[in-house]
Amino acid sequence: MKTTFQQKISNVLFVFTLLSTFVLLTYCTNQGKEKTRESLTEFKAYVKEHKDATANYVDQKWEDLEKEYNQKKAELDKDLDKMDQEMKDSYRAAEADWEAFKTEYLLKQKEKEEQAKAEQFKATILPPEISTDFSNINGKNIAPVLEHFVNTVDNKKETYSKEEWININNYWKSLNDLAGRLDENHQVTREDSRKMDGLRIKYMAIKALNKPFAESEHNK
Repeated sequence: MKTTFQQKISNVLFVFTLLSTFVLLTYCTNQGKEKTRESLTEFKAYVKEHKDATANYVDQKWEDLEKEYNQKKAELDKDLDKMDQEMKDSYRAAEADWEAFKTEYLLKQKEKEEQAKAEQFKATILPPEISTDFSNINGKNIAPVLEHFVNTVDNKKETYSKEEWININNYWKSLNDLAGRLDENHQVTREDSRKMDGLRIKYMAIKALNKPFAESEHNK
């Protein structure tokens, strides 16, 4: 049988073991929680970086962006049990921010596609050598550009949709404004100036006589 002294020693060792185990478990738990907190902070920064600069990611495929996000999210999901309520709320807020980023990304993607489509369409009514931003138009070539524009629209007027007519008219306004500035600055010859006046009259006649164009103007 154990002596009283041996019993006391045994009890002390038992208590010491329990305390050591508790301290160790607490330490490990705290370490795990802090590691999860760091991962959460990195995840939030990652999401914020995307949300605050959506335009920087429009050239990337959504599938690639989403794959990377899901990988990072999966790592955090494994540690949900190590998060306190505050961390969980912060995590959910980051998820909501990602959805906001997705919405903005898809909107900008659509705008980019529509802009590219519009630029492609604009190229079909300009001479091949003319830039769609009109950057290489000058006093010497403005009259031929206007002539090409008006004749192309006249020849294809029956094929354009109402939306295309709206774009055509917007392009014409920009082109005509440029022609006016070049003329005012005496960069256009008198002959070309008279020619442009005739083209303006022809274009206005196309607008007046073409039903889809008239409807597009009426619905503005």
